[in-house]
Amino acid sequence: MKHLYIICIAILLSHFNIFAQDDQFIFQNYNEKRGLKNNFVFSLLKDRKGILWIGTQNGLNRFDGAHFYNYQRSKQQNTLPNNSVNCLAEDSHGNIWGGTDNGIFKYNPSLNQFTNYVISSEALHKSVYNLKCDQVGNVFAASAVQLYKLDTVRKKFQVMIQLTRDKDSTAWYWLAKNHMLLDEKNHALWLATGVGLMHYQYETNILTNSKNGNGQPLFANRRVSALAQSPFGQMWMSDNTHHQLICFDPNTQKVTDSISLWSIPNIGSGSAILEDHAHRIWFGNWRSDPVVIDRMNHNKVVILSGQDKLLYSIASNFIWAALEDDNGTVWLGTMNGLSMCNPGQNVFKPNNLPQKIPALDSCAIYLTEEDPKDHTWWIATNKQWLIHYYPQSGRYMLYSQLNAIPNRWGYKPQNWNAIRFYKGQLMISTFNGTWTLIPEKKRFVPFDILPKDLNQIPFTDVLPANDSLMYLGNGNRLLVYNPIKRTGYWASNERLNDDLKSKVAYMNMFWNPQYGFHATTGADYIAQLTEKGQINLINLVKNELLEKGGYFHSADMDADGNLWVINKGYGIYCYSPKTKTRAFWNDMDGLMDNHLHAMKADHHGNVWMAYFNRFSILNVKRNSFASFSIPYSERNTYYYNCLTLRSDSVVMGNVNNDVFEFYPNNLNIIPKNTMPQFSVISISGKDYFPEHLTNLTLEPDQNSIHFKFGLLINPNIFTHEFEYQLEGSDETWIHSSEIAEAKYNNLRAGNYIFRVRAKGRNTNWQSAERILYIKINTPFYKSNGFLALLLFTVSLIIFYLYRYRLKQRDALYEMESRAQASEKEKAVVMYDSLKQQLNPHFLFNSLTSLSGLIYTNQDLAAEFLEKMSGIYRYILQHGDQETVTLKEEIRFAELFIHLQKTRFKNGLIINLQHSSGIDHYRIAPVTLQNLIENAIKHNMIDADSPLVIDIYLENDYLVVSNNLQRKSYVETSNKQGLKKLMTLYAYLTDKPILIEESTTQFSIKIPLI
Repeated sequence: MKHLYIICIAILLSHFNIFAQDDQFIFQNYNEKRGLKNNFVFSLLKDRKGILWIGTQNGLNRFDGAHFYNYQRSKQQNTLPNNSVNCLAEDSHGNIWGGTDNGIFKYNPSLNQFTNYVISSEALHKSVYNLKCDQVGNVFAASAVQLYKLDTVRKKFQVMIQLTRDKDSTAWYWLAKNHMLLDEKNHALWLATGVGLMHYQYETNILTNSKNGNGQPLFANRRVSALAQSPFGQMWMSDNTHHQLICFDPNTQKVTDSISLWSIPNIGSGSAILEDHAHRIWFGNWRSDPVVIDRMNHNKVVILSGQDKLLYSIASNFIWAALEDDNGTVWLGTMNGLSMCNPGQNVFKPNNLPQKIPALDSCAIYLTEEDPKDHTWWIATNKQWLIHYYPQSGRYMLYSQLNAIPNRWGYKPQNWNAIRFYKGQLMISTFNGTWTLIPEKKRFVPFDILPKDLNQIPFTDVLPANDSLMYLGNGNRLLVYNPIKRTGYWASNERLNDDLKSKVAYMNMFWNPQYGFHATTGADYIAQLTEKGQINLINLVKNELLEKGGYFHSADMDADGNLWVINKGYGIYCYSPKTKTRAFWNDMDGLMDNHLHAMKADHHGNVWMAYFNRFSILNVKRNSFASFSIPYSERNTYYYNCLTLRSDSVVMGNVNNDVFEFYPNNLNIIPKNTMPQFSVISISGKDYFPEHLTNLTLEPDQNSIHFKFGLLINPNIFTHEFEYQLEGSDETWIHSSEIAEAKYNNLRAGNYIFRVRAKGRNTNWQSAERILYIKINTPFYKSNGFLALLLFTVSLIIFYLYRYRLKQRDALYEMESRAQASEKEKAVVMYDSLKQQLNPHFLFNSLTSLSGLIYTNQDLAAEFLEKMSGIYRYILQHGDQETVTLKEEIRFAELFIHLQKTRFKNGLIINLQHSSGIDHYRIAPVTLQNLIENAIKHNMIDADSPLVIDIYLENDYLVVSNNLQRKSYVETSNKQGLKKLMTLYAYLTDKPILIEESTTQFSIKIPLI
């Protein structure tokens, strides 16, 4: 049994490599904060024009790489049928089709027009989870258990397959998302169900499944899901019964490959599959994190675990949709937004050291250097730790500077300055001197190779040039030492005046075999050591207005001996010892920020600069900058960056407590299909989508144009910017801001050409231009025919002026007459309303109730009489007013309600709901009493079947609603009360009275004034 267990483990390991969260999978995420309408992404589609369409739980989104445009269901006719966009497809005409929870839609982008198709209510399920369009115009849609073909002319669905008619068995067949594939070559559809894979030939109406598949392994009875088309002509599905992925040939209907998933912990049913062009399988499932299986690397499994602390991890642990674009970027639709990843082409890669080295969780990194002996890393932190890290194995050792032997001046290491290596020995320079490390004892010992006559001060930096030359610096003193001869001399400042002597402070020391020793000073100067041992100061600051006031913070020397220096707060310098010239750059030249922390020159002609989590790369040959930011430790600014160059030409740098690797080679990758797309063009406030347009003709008043454009490529890999020009308005190309927009206002009539192009920030690529020809028509009043029309018009005005004045007088008389009639009608309406308020039937009924109470309950009768008098007091006080406050009307209504409840007892239920903050509302007096009495008049009231009246506020309306219990005969009803009330309110407000009636309920909504 033990041997069998070992054999099983060996088989599993032969199929999969060790699981890992591979650092090459760096994600950029888009969510609601970045413009996506909803984070629950159900479906993805990249159309032939380069626009990404995103179906979410709450609408449809289009994305051009820079802008999201959102579509949602609304009360308008041109709208989605439902906001849950489960699936997407594109037809041969460029129309976008989508399946929703209430049928499907077709969207024509050029016309901005939706056409909706609703599934019959007799269907078992109306939700469409799968949708496919072929090249001849067929549209196939699948609900949970039904396959449809859409008749676009009759707007009806033809049922092609009904997998079951029993609602209780739908779970066995359920055609969920990603459960249908179109095989247009063979005129067939593939369906994934709970009883196996099905093959339907829609031209011959032949369905092949587990029952009639003649025992073919492909059609075995098993739970399958997540169908996907391979870019290599194959198809994939998830076999959820046997926990494996199956690849098959749709032409031969034979299984060509399978990948077991048993070794993946807690693996669940597949939700989405994607095979990219690098033969990686991206697999999402219902139980565990998504995984990537590298078929070219012995099926190595990489777990994609979404982590809140790592903003470059996948957005969510569940994916519904996946696609790959032309540049190898994989787009994943998750339950927390849209994730984008391009493994193998990343400019940077994290090492996630805080997860591997717990000591870093509360530290910041100050220095990082590669050990030339074994290519391990030495990491110094802002606390006492020096870490020796082995990147191949993840092993590490911790060394505390507290375990240091004091130097001869009694100091221990404090604050790291530099990590250097001399004859295989590690040297740590600090503010208190330099120490070496004895690893086996975990002790720092003072670096003490100098003879006593030279070892008189603690050296804060030691720079080994070669075996026979070493430079040791401390403040403004520099010792040049020969370790072999054990002799040295002090560099001389004698040729400098007193002012310059005070500015000598050796901060960053460098040596080049051709140009010798150079070092930066505190500000303004570079210190150069002459062959005679004299210090010469070179002033780098030329323009004091733009450069003076900062301080030299970090520096580096490239392979050609050029010295690069950060003037913190002002920019960067490059000094050439060969030509004795200097160059200067700042933010006006494209530098991301003038307050830089660190810089490093690589072997490819680039200079890397860091400022917290932001990085700029200067391509020296092209004199251009590319910049990007790393989504890590964005809120922490209690650290400085460090940059170093490894032996393999990889640049390493820290962001807070993690080390990132930067790949200069990937800066020169050129994307495919780089033509920008118009996301939307807003013309005088109205949005247009010119996806198929090359010409645009506008009216004279449409002279304000707002262009939005973008490019669907990974901005962290293909760093780029946009340039645009409106010929006829702009003389030169204009660099777009990061929001990729261009705005023009009050354009004159004439012909224009708008051009936009994308350009790599390192200028190694430039896209083709997207062009739009625009014509703004000349205003009519500036045309040649306008003068003739003007002359003719003036003649007509003179001729008809007298007649017009007569008509104007007659119109004035008519208006006065109408106004008098209107006032009369208003008075009549208010008079009729007042008569309704003094309804004698109400008085008669109230006195009758009072009479009965006098003999049965005199206290209640007294209370009844008091409230009744309050009602008529209110009528007398406000009967001649047009409006009263809502609060007063509610107090009056409460008196009236009390009388009616006393009269009808349990047969009448009135719920009066109101809230505070209603003092600003007004209403016509006695409105509530009329509406309550109207409900009582027209409905039967009985204790066993009470009349329920609800009174409440809703959106600036007062709603009075009651259940319908109509009387067969209503005494004294002339059916004119509501009409008169509506006439009265027509004078008081523009808002109409709303009446809603169903078989069981009657509601009237009174607008509040």
